[in-house]
Amino acid sequence: MIPQIIFIILCIIGIIDSSYLIKKRLKKQPLTCPLNDDCNIVTNSKWSKSFGINNDILGLLFYCFLVIALFINLTLVLLLTLIGALFSIYLLYIQKFKIKQFCFYCLISTMITFLLFITALFL
Repeated sequence: MIPQIIFIILCIIGIIDSSYLIKKRLKKQPLTCPLNDDCNIVTNSKWSKSFGINNDILGLLFYCFLVIALFINLTLVLLLTLIGALFSIYLLYIQKFKIKQFCFYCLISTMITFLLFITALFL
């Protein structure tokens, strides 16, 4: 039961993080990045969309779907978190080597996704 609770808490944090990014983007408000990098460069880059959809929306859908999947199929949860972790590695690579800037909120999402994958191993 503890891994499930941790999993849901992580998903809620991911939903909050993604929702914050969506809100800022829709209101055209700049992000304040606590790192020495510029989050806005990352979130406004050509890599801010995947498959034609903003990454913040994909993140929100990902975390919401994981909560639903948790009650339906644990194998699906493991598969989705693995795909999410691999996709996060790709986005981390893009930030480091292509954009050469990091987004604090994107890094939070990456960390949450890796923690979700690890937690999914114990479900």
